[in-house]
Amino acid sequence: MFGPSAVRAVRYLFIDEAQDYSAFQFAYIKHAFPYTKMTLLGDSNQAIYTYATVDNPLISQENWESHERITLRKSYRSTKQITLFTRAFAPGKEQIEPFEREGSKPRLVQFALKDSAADVLQKEIAKQFAKGNETVGVICKTMKESERVFELLERNAAKRDAVKLITPKSSNFDKGLLVLPVYLAKGIEFDAVVIPDASSAVYQDEVDRNLFYTACTRAMHDLVMLSMEEPNRFIKEAAEDTYDVVSLIQRDK
Repeated sequence: MFGPSAVRAVRYLFIDEAQDYSAFQFAYIKHAFPYTKMTLLGDSNQAIYTYATVDNPLISQENWESHERITLRKSYRSTKQITLFTRAFAPGKEQIEPFEREGSKPRLVQFALKDSAADVLQKEIAKQFAKGNETVGVICKTMKESERVFELLERNAAKRDAVKLITPKSSNFDKGLLVLPVYLAKGIEFDAVVIPDASSAVYQDEVDRNLFYTACTRAMHDLVMLSMEEPNRFIKEAAEDTYDVVSLIQRDK
């Protein structure tokens, strides 16, 4: 723990991913560094722990008077097509401005049979690598789903190290095929993102809005969403001309 002299020596404190800090954590930091000026960096649209951060200064408007607030609206990570699609269901009220970098529209792939999920997922991943994408992130909602998808992909991989599972203990993100839960994808970007289950059965409540938005916006060039027939409510909020739909339902049936 910092001693009194060390605390006084800290003049500026920068906190990244600040949208996921609770009011209690900020109160503790303020108590621990009473003489320090702070810069909080974060995106309220990507708040993962929304149930615990309702009084977060990036989200709550109560303490804005005592802070200088700078809002950056332009997104430079994703293509124009991905940004236009995701901003339709962005949790925040700020209108996100796309960077003029063209690309393919996000794709929603719908299928009917549960047994075909693995085959559809593997084919979509193969398409992304065939397009020249070097890093493909398969982003799941939970760690349990990530482990299940990883086992499926590893079992069918040509090489044992062809797919990697990212856990809280992982220290780096290599190129290739990575499987991870959305809460570990914050601040990370991938050439392409495949969401293995974007159905209404997985992303159904309002609290899931931030999770789904975060998963989609990790993609720089390509975004693919797979869904068992009924896509989630957030996809439906986007204009139909902002994404392409590939239906395999009739083929399955």
